Amino acid sequence: MSDHHALANPGSPRIPAGLLGRSTLARAVHDCTELVRLAVLLPLALLGGCLFPPNLSVSDGDAGVNAAPTILAVRSDLEELPEGGSVVFEKGSGSVNVTLYDTDVADSLFVRVFVNYDVTDPTPARSTCAAPCTPPCTAIQRSATCDFMTICTDADVDSADPRFMTVMVFDREPLDSGTPAYKAMPPGGLSGTRSLLLNCIAAPN
Repeated sequence: MSDHHALANPGSPRIPAGLLGRSTLARAVHDCTELVRLAVLLPLALLGGCLFPPNLSVSDGDAGVNAAPTILAVRSDLEELPEGGSVVFEKGSGSVNVTLYDTDVADSLFVRVFVNYDVTDPTPARSTCAAPCTPPCTAIQRSATCDFMTICTDADVDSADPRFMTVMVFDREPLDSGTPAYKAMPPGGLSGTRSLLLNCIAAPN
């Protein structure tokens, strides 16, 4: 029975394998493969593509969004002061404790208390205090105590009109210059506000 898969004619010359790799056909196939690879990779390179995913770890830099600090409560020596309420302070005495909240735990917080602040004729804060970041800086709620010895002036005592008092918290230290005056911060700074009506009385004799 004849075998159609028999060896080729013994008289036909054999071509060594090493020569096949250098043949014209083999080089053409190899060159075509390289062109296909370039056709795939070149557009990625031109479009800024990357074969490896970028490192998006927040620890490599400040990739988060800054959150505004807030004032949770303002307390005098005797009681909590209601938002928008009327409070009485004696000239030359007293203090307030301000409870603050900020999810950016590494921020130091700065409190400023203004009385009758007017952007057209601004006056500096009458009381200041701070709640710094204390290592390991994990507290999102902090407090600061501001001295109120200078919150009331002689002109404020027994005034017929209550003074407008603004307690503000800043997550960047306010600058010595800039607009609004005494409230300007470095870029990215945010603030929170609590407002009350201030009534000043004279110290007892």
